[in-house]
Amino acid sequence: PVWLGGRADAAEQVGAVLQDRGARAFETALLANDGSERPVMMSLAPIRIDHVVTGATLIVSALRKH
Repeated sequence: PVWLGGRADAAEQVGAVLQDRGARAFETALLANDGSERPVMMSLAPIRIDHVVTGATLIVSALRKH
């Protein structure tokens, strides 16, 4: 996995999955309600119907701070 620093980087990864360029996994951070950042691992995989990508699945897992 790679670290992504912002929304533009994450959007690029989502676009790659939707363009059928394979699954992706990356570390990034989510912004919590209190303004703090929470490190997470995001995994994306394409959803295919009749061999055509029609969407994506997203799994977000919390990462422990070291």
